Amino acid sequence: MSVWYVCVCVCVSPQNNKLPNPPAYIFMIDVSFSNIKSGLVRLVCEELKTLLDNLPREDGMESSAVRVGFVTYNKILHFYNVKGALAQPQMMVVSDVVDMFLPLLDGFLVNYDESRAVINNLLDQIPDMFADTNESEA
Repeated sequence: MSVWYVCVCVCVSPQNNKLPNPPAYIFMIDVSFSNIKSGLVRLVCEELKTLLDNLPREDGMESSAVRVGFVTYNKILHFYNVKGALAQPQMMVVSDVVDMFLPLLDGFLVNYDESRAVINNLLDQIPDMFADTNESEA
């Protein structure tokens, strides 16, 4: 399973003295056969719950302004709508990875505190959703 780290530099625009929008973290989870069978996907999903509870916050703020999104992948990509108003997360599949597109805008990047129940539901479901996968590579 690959892990990527991204460093973000935040600068104030000299033209309007405005800070940029808060950053967003997109969690990409490899759900190929070996990662499912080894238990790595279940471990990652459990650890993500802890990580999400500890997202960076501005000094004095109760919650984080960081938005989060989730993608699972094997030979295709699965994007998730985790909008807080939903009872269950919704999966959108993109099978053409050569001519890729984002299948949804509203509900992909969300505030964790507003969507906590839907996100925890998704992280509980992911290992079971792909338990019968036969895809051996991502």
